[in-house]
Amino acid sequence: MLVWNSIYRRKNSDLNTATSLIDFITASSLALMPSRALLVFSTPYHVISYRLTGTFDYEYYSCSAPLEECAEVIGLSVDDTGGQVYFITQFRNGTVSLFEANQADRTPHKLAESDNLPPIKSIIIAMEKLFFVTKTGKMGFCEKNLQNVNIHLDSLVVDDIESIRPTEGDNLFEFNKEITIGDVSKDELGWGIEPNLTSGKVLYKIKLYRDKLNGEGEVNATINNHYTIPPEVLQKWNSAQKFAVQIQAFSAWNTVSTNKTGLVAPMKPPTVPIDTRIYATQQKTVDGPRAIISFFWAAPDEWNGSPFQYTVNCTKEDGTEVGGPLSSSITHYSFAVKSGKVTCSVAASNEPNNIGAYTPEVSIDSSELRPLVRLFAIDSTNALIAITNISHNEPPKRESRQVATVDRMEYEAIAYIGNDLFAVRKEAESADPLLVQIDTSDIENTVHKVTIGGDIKKIDAITSDWVGNRLLFVSGMALYQLSLDAFLTTTTLTPQLLIDLSSGAADAKQLTFDPFKNTAYLLTRNGSLFSLNLHKQLEANLALTVPCLASQTVAWMMTEFAWNRAASPKIYALTWNGMLIVDVEENYNCSEYRIDWNKFGEKGLKSMSAFAIADKLFVFVTSTEMLIYGTESIGQIPISNPPLRQILAVSQSSQPYPDRACFTLPPSSAIQFAINNEGKTGSVLNVDKSTMPPSCPNVSMPQTQYDVYFTRKNTDKVKHVRSFTETIHVENGNLDKETDYDVTVAWLNRYSPANGVSAGKPFRTGFGYPSAPREAQAIPIAPDIVYLYWKLPETLNAPIAEIKYKVTQQASTLTAPSSIATQPYTDGGFLNTTTDFATCSADPCRVKIANLRPSENYKFWVTAIHVSHLNAQFLEDNEAVSSEANAKTFDIPGILVTENVTGASVMLIWKLLQADQPPAGISVKYRQAGNGEWMIPPNGSFAPSAPTVYIPLNDLFAATSYDYRYVALYTGQYTYGGNVRVYKENYCQVQQQVKTKAGVPTQPLDVASVFENGGWNVTWKAPASDGGSPIASYAVERRVNHTSEWEIAERGLDGWRYWWRPAKSNQDQAKWEFRVRAANAEGFGAYGCTDYSGKL
Repeated sequence: MLVWNSIYRRKNSDLNTATSLIDFITASSLALMPSRALLVFSTPYHVISYRLTGTFDYEYYSCSAPLEECAEVIGLSVDDTGGQVYFITQFRNGTVSLFEANQADRTPHKLAESDNLPPIKSIIIAMEKLFFVTKTGKMGFCEKNLQNVNIHLDSLVVDDIESIRPTEGDNLFEFNKEITIGDVSKDELGWGIEPNLTSGKVLYKIKLYRDKLNGEGEVNATINNHYTIPPEVLQKWNSAQKFAVQIQAFSAWNTVSTNKTGLVAPMKPPTVPIDTRIYATQQKTVDGPRAIISFFWAAPDEWNGSPFQYTVNCTKEDGTEVGGPLSSSITHYSFAVKSGKVTCSVAASNEPNNIGAYTPEVSIDSSELRPLVRLFAIDSTNALIAITNISHNEPPKRESRQVATVDRMEYEAIAYIGNDLFAVRKEAESADPLLVQIDTSDIENTVHKVTIGGDIKKIDAITSDWVGNRLLFVSGMALYQLSLDAFLTTTTLTPQLLIDLSSGAADAKQLTFDPFKNTAYLLTRNGSLFSLNLHKQLEANLALTVPCLASQTVAWMMTEFAWNRAASPKIYALTWNGMLIVDVEENYNCSEYRIDWNKFGEKGLKSMSAFAIADKLFVFVTSTEMLIYGTESIGQIPISNPPLRQILAVSQSSQPYPDRACFTLPPSSAIQFAINNEGKTGSVLNVDKSTMPPSCPNVSMPQTQYDVYFTRKNTDKVKHVRSFTETIHVENGNLDKETDYDVTVAWLNRYSPANGVSAGKPFRTGFGYPSAPREAQAIPIAPDIVYLYWKLPETLNAPIAEIKYKVTQQASTLTAPSSIATQPYTDGGFLNTTTDFATCSADPCRVKIANLRPSENYKFWVTAIHVSHLNAQFLEDNEAVSSEANAKTFDIPGILVTENVTGASVMLIWKLLQADQPPAGISVKYRQAGNGEWMIPPNGSFAPSAPTVYIPLNDLFAATSYDYRYVALYTGQYTYGGNVRVYKENYCQVQQQVKTKAGVPTQPLDVASVFENGGWNVTWKAPASDGGSPIASYAVERRVNHTSEWEIAERGLDGWRYWWRPAKSNQDQAKWEFRVRAANAEGFGAYGCTDYSGKL
């Protein structure tokens, strides 16, 4: 809209706000070409077009002549569809001219000229006609050639006329999305407009400000709604620099702007890692010689963020590449090559895909003698020390494993295998020693740790068997081994005892090992050197067999292996007199190793307490420092906490291996093994050991690994079990229940892969674990007897003769069941003997359970057990227990009571009770307490119909205890499994006891008389009963014959006396008879008589 000397625009979205577009003009006419984003206006002597953004576009008409000679612009019209601009000029003489200009050729062309048009105020070209409004307010039209003028004289006063052709489309836009960075790429800005116009229709001006929206910014432009920050800008900024941005968007129709502060620039990549080094360590392996390439570097000077990782790129001579990403805590990389040149470089990154520049390549030939040697030690505070860079005249660097006092870790011993350093240490939170693997390039990094099991509390000395992949150590009076094959997959390793040591080999100081003779060398603290042959289990003091050691005290010793020979080492022994070399391979020949001790100062040899050797490099230890011995000079390394308890030089070249053929196992098809069940879903296998090649009889062998495959029959389902022992336990739960398997075994070791599998053996889980007995039923037979029936288990899982049955019972008064002995059934009847485990070969199975309590509720269970489990300490198999069988024993039929107890008789009285199951008959029995057979008195057997029965017991001894009871006979029938069976059982009442009253003694026993030597000799034995009191005396009576009267022969014979002899007589006494009776406090008892005929 035109207001005074300015043109304003107003948006449909905000009609109340007008924005200045063009200022300081004197426009007389306005015309809009929306699709072309052009505003055309005229002044009296100009026709000009502007873009809708307010910038100049084109000048169609201008009169530079004096005004009196110029034609005045009196009308303006446009055709947005065709792009034409029309305007009419009029000279002072009244001549009117119509001009046309198009967008292809913006030069105005005169269409017509006329002298008879009325004074015109405004025009519109439409439908090839010229419509106009006169200054008097009339509307008219004519042809574009200004002919055929028509004026509507009846029209009212017209102010203006407009085209009614609508304009399609809205070319306005707005920012509809905040400015972001990193959505697509880390250095790309992004934003959005609405509507989203095609690329090229909007020009964006970007201004970047460091930190805030002030000062001078970096300016650039783009036609896309994204923008990549130039690298040179990012280079000037800090890593992750906060910045602000302002964006202006220009189109032919519109101009808008937006800004954003607090944006964060992408993180710069780290700078290049520094101090790159590379080593080649020669090594003899099972497959021949090779070189271990060790590549080292240091962290970059600037990470430009948090350390993320390193990327190593090493190229072998054949073009193959190795390496890849490594943790930012790792500053080394090792790999093996057979031969050739190797080049390596490394780059650092602080986030994924933000990798810095690679270091310049460093190279080395695998045959180059530049071994990597590292030194480790344990000081007097039990701290671990690492000293690196002692290989090639580089300044040594000392590192130590420092920990807080509270959580201090105390190291006891160290050893290494390959590139792995192992240490035994104690930690505050563990009572047992720990075996830890430590990164040899960073001793602060613990790779893995396990607890050393068993009863090991302290380790005196340790060494490594790199061939057998095990550690050997001395603890107390024994040598142990720790196999490392399972080290990374377990939390506890249990040592295995190898050999017991003698008292002379106690107090170990050092331990080394020769894997080619399977012999360890032990140095004691008193300076004695022992060999421990593990093949023969022999211990020997080398001072007794090696002449040069006979009179020497060894202070320290080390072994040196030639890197390219699988042969026994040379033993370097430091004595008080110098350095000795003992060549194990040459039958322990001795020689002196000459060292210029003068290089070590005044004390020289006497100051040396220990040394280490690797790749001909000697490191000596004194009380204050370590000395690196060279032919030209001595390198010094101070010791912070002297003295050193252990020193270890690490180089892979000092650990050679024999050929792979030494470890080749026979094909797995030769494996012999036995398999047995262990539990319901487990097993135990025993594999015969393999025979090794005879070419390497003494070499230390790696641990054999056994792979067991359980293949479920008729399926492809396989269960794999791995073990390192010949006895392989497969725990319960690993196999399926009651399933048939085909079992095969394969063996392998570190150097010999598996070769096939053994012949398969059938195996079924659950053998020896029958299912539960079926249909258990308890049948009461008598007050103390129950018959227990059941049927065989549905699944025996063993021969029927190997299945036994245990009966468990629980009375109502008990809280827990208990197993009981039963009377088994065989040959048509129950045995009188009992057994804890019954047998059964056919249905129905049955046992007799006796000695129960009358009128008691019982529960019974039957458990099926295989004979192999009878002696198991804990036998819990709920799946082999029958269902519960219940029974209530019969009531007792009656009771026996006593009355009228005298010294010679007792009256027993039977009283009938109202039992639910009365017996068929009752027998009352008695006996003298403690011995004798049961006797039935007269009237002692009867039918239990009368409520009371009297049973007298006569001819009893006085003051004597008698047992008495009744036996009830039960008969009847019962049903089990649809079959009716009869039974007949006796219930024996628990015996009771009664004692007769005191009385006179019974008659003396075995009274006899003999006439000899002119007189009679009468003898007797003590009465069967003394009547309840001691016998005081005996009285003897006699008579001439059995018709005569008895007369007293003797009275008052002592109670201990069992004979009587009267004075000699000449009378005829051939037919005399004698009788004797005993007397106690109650009086005289019955007589015991001789035979009436007498004896001569």
